[in-house]
Amino acid sequence: MRESDWSSDVCSSDLFPSHDIKSEIYFSVVKGEPYYVVVGLLGGEPYEIFAGLNTENGHPLFKSKEHKGVLKKLNRGKYVFKVNDENFTLTNINNHENGDALCRMVSTALRHGADISFVVHQLEKTKGDLVSLGKVLARTLKKFIKDGTKVHGEECPSCQGSQVERNDGCVLSTRLS
Repeated sequence: MRESDWSSDVCSSDLFPSHDIKSEIYFSVVKGEPYYVVVGLLGGEPYEIFAGLNTENGHPLFKSKEHKGVLKKLNRGKYVFKVNDENFTLTNINNHENGDALCRMVSTALRHGADISFVVHQLEKTKGDLVSLGKVLARTLKKFIKDGTKVHGEECPSCQGSQVERNDGCVLSTRLS
């Protein structure tokens, strides 16, 4: 069993369950930068996120093709993501203070019952320095939105209709379904 201890943009929680929770890891590339997002699931729903660049010294941090693992809190600000026979220590040390803040706020919203579709909607509207990480988080969390969920404040990109819903992560007009 190998343990990698690396710096990353990470979210932590004082409300984290005391037991291991099922987790999934997703990978994405935005503007040429490889990202990972670890989503901790409680009752099958997103509860906590950890995200960062999936590279260190030009090499990928996560190499496994397996997308399911377990997340365990070791102590305040320190977590382990276990996948296959590898443990990856996620620490609260990072190199992007805004990315850390964004992850913490998304995790707080998820832990306190915010509708995931509203969280994703807000992330999709991010601009400036957080565009890359915000888009990665939105793309990842969209996977957990149930098909048919109504979207408010958006128009269909095809017909400009205002009655839209999510299907397979995309915003579609209810007139087209």
